[in-house]
Amino acid sequence: MRDLITIELQNNLLTGTLPSEWYNASNLQWLNVADNILSGYIPPQIGNLSKLRGLFLHDNQFSNSIPTEIGTLQQLAATRWGRNEGLVGTIPTEIGLMSNLKDLWLHRTQITGTIPTELSQLKELTDLRFHYSPITGSIPEVLYGLPQLSRLDVFNCNLSGTISPHIGQLSSLQLLRLRANRFSGEIPSELGLLDHLRTVWLHGNNFVGTIPDDICLQSSITVLKADCSPINFAMPPLISCACCTTCCDTSTQVCIPTESNTTSSFWD
Repeated sequence: MRDLITIELQNNLLTGTLPSEWYNASNLQWLNVADNILSGYIPPQIGNLSKLRGLFLHDNQFSNSIPTEIGTLQQLAATRWGRNEGLVGTIPTEIGLMSNLKDLWLHRTQITGTIPTELSQLKELTDLRFHYSPITGSIPEVLYGLPQLSRLDVFNCNLSGTISPHIGQLSSLQLLRLRANRFSGEIPSELGLLDHLRTVWLHGNNFVGTIPDDICLQSSITVLKADCSPINFAMPPLISCACCTTCCDTSTQVCIPTESNTTSSFWD
């Protein structure tokens, strides 16, 4: 096992658990067992794999919590745990020690608790996914200081609070999906500063007011969804929007594209 560098077993209908011997592969750099039917839990011995750069566990049936020892994997650039609906516990604060991390996938799990402020230390982070996991609290202010973040997916969680004007500091952001939470307040005009932003989902929240002109004038945005349809076809919408590509009704969860040649759909 000492000479093993790569394990690439994605999408092979594998069952059972990961062999305990793998955690003694001290030179292992790449572990990809995604898209199988693997189960069991990832033990603290994962911390033995100090040279690991890629850890791909998504789309399996792993359970239990993420071991805090993962924070010792200083060379890890990607760790993907999404679509393991047996995962529980909270997000380990030790993840903030992984200074080379670019991808962090924790979507479609049963992980609870809040987003740790320690994630703000991940200055190389580009892809952050929490969607369909029941995390609570707000988006920590310090997360808006991640200069490389291009994707932020937190839709269908249980998040609340307001969106800070400091979101305008996420200069690399391309995809922002906040749908179906309990966010409130007004949409910050600073979103209009993001020259790479393409997709924005704001619907299914408690945002109010008007989409600022600065956002409407940002030519990079090609998808903008908000709660700008009349509520239950009778009451005024929560949001006034002159440039949204899709307007949604919070009461019916029906979204209607503003272009005449397209049809209505549900939030998904």
